[in-house]
Amino acid sequence: MRYLGFVPLAALAACGGGGENETKAAAADALRAGQYEVTAEATQFRQADEGEAAINMAVGTREVRSVCIGDTAPPELFAAEGLTCRRGTSDYMRGGTISSTYSCTVEGHPGSVALTVSGTYGEDSFEATRNLRSAFVGQGDVVADARLTGRRTGDCTPAPEGGNTAAPANTN
Repeated sequence: MRYLGFVPLAALAACGGGGENETKAAAADALRAGQYEVTAEATQFRQADEGEAAINMAVGTREVRSVCIGDTAPPELFAAEGLTCRRGTSDYMRGGTISSTYSCTVEGHPGSVALTVSGTYGEDSFEATRNLRSAFVGQGDVVADARLTGRRTGDCTPAPEGGNTAAPANTN
């Protein structure tokens, strides 16, 4: 009988930090709007057919871009340099998890590029893996993967939906 007095105290103690955990969970429901520095480092690259590769991302190559995001992350946040992308059939970015697909094109190369992105994010940063698979008319198809990291660097005014907000890449 003596131990029953501790049960309510233990239950109250367990609930005491709940507000803080709920705040952290709510903060991870979206990346905070603003300017992000995005680094993409190529981790895999192979040509999938004959001819000259339409996209070239040698393993170890790094692109650093600046992207402004508003209420939602634009495709440019995850796209490789030279791609124009639109959201695909899956666009999930909630609760700290990224799982999205994009359909992309490359100017001068008829066909398409499928892009999938999976990773995690917090309020001001993200880490993800980008998988790129091209299906061009003719030759030049590639398979390429990259590790993406992004961090918020300040405020910005996002372009209207569909506008390209990515600054040119710096390659290292």
